[in-house]
Amino acid sequence: MSALDGLDRVGTFGAGAFSSVGCYRGDNVKLCPFHKNGHSLVAVKMYRNVSNSPRYLRIQHEVKVLKTLTSRNSCKYVNELNKDIIAESGVYLFLRPALGGSLNKHIVRGAKGRLSPSVAKGYAAEIFTAIQAVHSLWCVHRDVKANNILLDHHGHAILCDFG
Repeated sequence: MSALDGLDRVGTFGAGAFSSVGCYRGDNVKLCPFHKNGHSLVAVKMYRNVSNSPRYLRIQHEVKVLKTLTSRNSCKYVNELNKDIIAESGVYLFLRPALGGSLNKHIVRGAKGRLSPSVAKGYAAEIFTAIQAVHSLWCVHRDVKANNILLDHHGHAILCDFG
């Protein structure tokens, strides 16, 4: 039985050096609590073949931070972990999908690679709120950058990638 049974891959959000994030559709409301156009969606971050890797401790830390942030419902501007599965094939994190893409994409596509001051001020306030929530748990996000800030379907910032 696979960690992704019952889910259909509908796209890819991105890939990094150690993981990839796909967009999946499914009927399991616990795994896919986000609904758009009648479909239940979830982002799945997959770390493959990590059980014997030195990265495994960082992945465990990411899971712990996300679980704590989600359980305390600490901030809507921090990505939510719906479920994690540790399997022989890898670690799977089921997260709220950020359908708006990365903040970096929006900056690059903007006029002259910039955001208007009013838009930048709004994102700055949301990002600051997210960082405050993380710091309130005595955690530090060590890689805050435009690629690690995603936008939800309403255009609000979501701090992600705690690995």
